[in-house]
Amino acid sequence: MPTLDQASRPSAAAVPLPRGAARSRSTIISWTLRVGTAAALGIDAAVHWQNASAYDAVTATLSQGELFRAEAVLAVAVGLLVLLWPRRGSWVAALGVGASALAAVLLYRYVDLGALGPLPNMYENTWQVPGKLLSAYAEGAAIVLAGLGLVVHRGVLPRGFRSHCAGVITVTEPHDWPLEQPAEGTLRPWYFRATGYLMVLFSDPEEAQRAQRGLLEHKVPQEELRLYESEEILRIVAQLQEERSIVAKAVAALVADASVKQRFLATARSGGATLWLVAPTRDHADYLVGLLADYGYSFLRYYGDDGVADVQRDAD
Repeated sequence: MPTLDQASRPSAAAVPLPRGAARSRSTIISWTLRVGTAAALGIDAAVHWQNASAYDAVTATLSQGELFRAEAVLAVAVGLLVLLWPRRGSWVAALGVGASALAAVLLYRYVDLGALGPLPNMYENTWQVPGKLLSAYAEGAAIVLAGLGLVVHRGVLPRGFRSHCAGVITVTEPHDWPLEQPAEGTLRPWYFRATGYLMVLFSDPEEAQRAQRGLLEHKVPQEELRLYESEEILRIVAQLQEERSIVAKAVAALVADASVKQRFLATARSGGATLWLVAPTRDHADYLVGLLADYGYSFLRYYGDDGVADVQRDAD
């Protein structure tokens, strides 16, 4: 990531955000979840396909072998869908396939339901069938990974926060600042709702106020910038932490960019300030970064549609 020396600041027009070099840690995590989910579903598919012929004799309208083959084909298809088209529907499908398969194997392992309509009696009071336990573990892993995929993948951002048309991110309600969104009832940390925003850290709160005034003088709409001073930041962070469930805290610990989180909190704890700006396109973000070139911020992050871009300044 580029480092701009405060002693030799370029002109406003010459301060572009880095493009393509800085990718969000969430992108790496997303790929990890996609590959992991597909692998878990692949194991599930392999076991069902391999064992299908042994269950062709267990039949009603449908045979258990036919159901196993259908499960294998569906698991492979959904695994490829998650890899190639990782959208909300893909993650939901993966979660559904994993959950339904695990529910079925547990149900028929412990409960003798007999035949149910077109379904044969699939009760089997053992885990000793080759691959059966492995398949159950894989299905459980697929559930966990697909659930996390729903949380962290960019495809689950709220409607109105992004558009794939011409690379434009549409922020329909700029007053709904990411940091101020309640954590209760959601697993997504606030920074996964920050697409289309600039976050600018200032170690000197007076410099932050000066930057705010300068931006307003350059006709940046007042409703498109928000200045947080240290006490407010710490109060909001404490409130979000209190509102988060145990699962949400675990998700946040998994996906957080530790260095940026530490920098953000350290700035607040040392009496600094944070300025947030609405930047619905990369070009608009470049323009705002240019306007900020004459002010002494310590760190800037742009949350773009394709990842994040950082600008860091060395201390004097």
